Amino acid sequence: MQEHTKSLTKHIGEKFQLKNVIDITGKIVELDFKKSEITIIDFWFTECRACIEEMNQFAEILPGKKNKISVISISINQFPLWKATLTNHSDRFSFLNNNVENWKQYTLLSTDNQKLKNEFSLDRQSELAQFYDVTFYPAYFVLDKNGIIQSRPISAVDFINHYN
Repeated sequence: MQEHTKSLTKHIGEKFQLKNVIDITGKIVELDFKKSEITIIDFWFTECRACIEEMNQFAEILPGKKNKISVISISINQFPLWKATLTNHSDRFSFLNNNVENWKQYTLLSTDNQKLKNEFSLDRQSELAQFYDVTFYPAYFVLDKNGIIQSRPISAVDFINHYN
């Protein structure tokens, strides 16, 4: 656990940079951190129980806070699996039916061979581990309007509930 704690403080004060983030149409999007006082980047995947438990609460705690907090959830799952999860909500992912203005869903464009049918974007997962020490999920980054990393909380829900 001490190693996790150390990785949570390592990049504070640095500019968060992530390229080749895509939306549900497969189009590359530019991450916008200026819509709210802070933006929480949330890295997750479909088989992460803790990720799902946290995300399941976002639709309840984010409305009415769009000027203060935005959440950008970025899946590390391969695009086809992520897209199917967003478009065909099972009971487990029914919380994704909520249209919350300050909560966006994206995934990472991968160069992995689609024929291998890897569940995760292994190239992007190793990139996150290498550049941002993301070694466990969910992984959160709290950014200011300039994209500067302010914090790496263990729980986004706790952070949101305690943010003034």
